[in-house]
Amino acid sequence: MLVTLQRTVRAFGEWCSKAARHRTQSDIDAAAPDTAPAEAPRNPWSDVLLPKRLGRADIDPAYLVAAEPAVMRDLKRACADCTSADRCRREIDDEGAELEYCPNAATIDNLVLEKYIGERH
Repeated sequence: MLVTLQRTVRAFGEWCSKAARHRTQSDIDAAAPDTAPAEAPRNPWSDVLLPKRLGRADIDPAYLVAAEPAVMRDLKRACADCTSADRCRREIDDEGAELEYCPNAATIDNLVLEKYIGERH
């Protein structure tokens, strides 16, 4: 009985070694989870600040979600990753503040321009 168990263990060990040698990166990738764990956002205020920022530009966040979901997703991601949250919180309600440090400034400016052009035609 002991000899049979030793042979079985040895055979299993050899099988594992062969399997490991034949494993490819695509096999490993296929076994990995589909998504990485979500990281904590750098800007915990992004859910409050982004709608305010869009509102300052007269852009309805609900409309943007429906009309341009990919753009809204990118805006949310950039806001959540922003390192200027404290400054933004202080200046967001100040109509005179430029908010040029905002990582979404160019995208929001383009959305305003698109809206303006669309209204003129």
